[in-house]
Amino acid sequence: MLGILLGIVIFGKKFAGASLLASVAFAAFYGLYGYFPPLLPDLSQVPITAAVLGGLFVGLGEGLLLKAGAASG
Repeated sequence: MLGILLGIVIFGKKFAGASLLASVAFAAFYGLYGYFPPLLPDLSQVPITAAVLGGLFVGLGEGLLLKAGAASG
């Protein structure tokens, strides 16, 4: 929370609104995904592949948020 407050002071209210929207959207989609079966195969038997793909997807998602001038919280 301190980071978000510091971001508001430095980057302004647009940053705060975008960050709030990103945080709420993340929580909403996370809850929504619980109602659907997994889209990707179970990668627990190949942990290095799971780690690489997880890092790739998280990096792409956070990169999109930062490019939009927001933070996911």
